[in-house]
Amino acid sequence: MKLILVGGFLGSGKSTAIKEATLLLKQRNMSTGVITNDQGEQLVDSRFVKTPNVPSLEVPNGCFCCNYEDLHNCITVLQTTVKPEIIFAESVGSCTDLVATVVKPLSLAFDKIEIIVSIFVDATLVESVFQESMLFSKNVSYIYKKQLEEADILILNKIDLLTPEQIKRVKDKISSLFPDKTILLQNSQNERHIDNWIKIAGSLNPQERNSLKIDYDIYGAGEADLSWFDSIVEIHSKNKKALSCALKLIRKINQRLRKENIPIGHLKFLLSEGTHQHKISFTSSGLENLSFENGHWQKNNIELLINARAQCSPHQLKEAIYSQINNVASKNKVNILQKNTAVFIPGYPRPTHRIA
Repeated sequence: MKLILVGGFLGSGKSTAIKEATLLLKQRNMSTGVITNDQGEQLVDSRFVKTPNVPSLEVPNGCFCCNYEDLHNCITVLQTTVKPEIIFAESVGSCTDLVATVVKPLSLAFDKIEIIVSIFVDATLVESVFQESMLFSKNVSYIYKKQLEEADILILNKIDLLTPEQIKRVKDKISSLFPDKTILLQNSQNERHIDNWIKIAGSLNPQERNSLKIDYDIYGAGEADLSWFDSIVEIHSKNKKALSCALKLIRKINQRLRKENIPIGHLKFLLSEGTHQHKISFTSSGLENLSFENGHWQKNNIELLINARAQCSPHQLKEAIYSQINNVASKNKVNILQKNTAVFIPGYPRPTHRIA
């Protein structure tokens, strides 16, 4: 069995790539499974990556390394129930040290498992991070750079947002820093690129990996710099205004955070109505998608799941989002109900197992 462990910083496009990969493998009648992971309980990506007839499990409330037994159990369940040829396991976007805390323990626990570490990189952010532009704090940038060190495959994602000159510059930069890595240029909306990633991951089988040399105090400080927010919001309106109000709310939350110069790790929204859903994401690099076919969305009730990870205090993040919810509700005369809201700073990373 091949386990493709998918890491990389917040907003690098991991979930989109996994979803496209499972759709492609399903067309080929290959058995696959997905395990998602994040800091909160209400996870946009857990819902988003679900593909019909592709089993999907999740490890919430912390990273794989600190919830190793849950990850182990998810793999066991998938092996027992569907016997997948490939499992995609997506780690928290602010998590690192995967080789020592996940790869090596799993390799000891499971026979005949091949693990490939695919680290996604938002190609639009590479230059700013390595030029020390202070987009994020030094502690957060430390996590970003450490993630790249332990990759088997480094995927420079979102190349469709760059010019050919920028792509060459970014690839040259990463190649010079990590000459021993397999580097892929990828647009995860491109089936040919996804197919290439799957083929490369399937052909690799690294035998020896070095655990990171990592300062857990800096790592923990970087985690603490990034507050987490998740909430389920129900929008109830008359005259089929729910969707337009949801889109206004999404725009206003993004605008408010940027107006306050709050660095965004990720800002994710999942719109749901009946059998239809649509994901909208913002990262530090800007807008990913906002337009979509909405003819079948003209309803009075919309559910909006919000996940945000930003470099600010929990209070500041909560206030920025709540103020816009209240603003949209009052100006558009709609009822907006909030459920299961959680706002917090992730705890200090304490791996269950670490093999140095």
